Amino acid sequence: MYKAMFALNRAEGTSHEEFARHWQDDHAPIAIEGVPDLLKYTISFPDDPDSAAYDGVAELYFEDEATCREGLDSEAMGEAVADVPNFADPNDVLQLMVEEHVQVDRT
Repeated sequence: MYKAMFALNRAEGTSHEEFARHWQDDHAPIAIEGVPDLLKYTISFPDDPDSAAYDGVAELYFEDEATCREGLDSEAMGEAVADVPNFADPNDVLQLMVEEHVQVDRT
């Protein structure tokens, strides 16, 4: 399983509540509805955003490296990137593409 991870900080003047609402209600649907071969999309927010390095982290799951790269190069991902300045600082983004190695999963 491959995934793309994005850690974001809110845009200046944006509250954490506004940031989280926009990400969940406006931004995430762009990827969910348009990124090809997307298997899973999660967003996580810190319990104490004022002391966290990032205000939120998204994980986009794909079957393999090729579909991950295709998803990241898709038109929908371009639309999602264009939306980032509406709620997050586009100059403060951590992006990783990783292969997941599950050590335990008791879900």
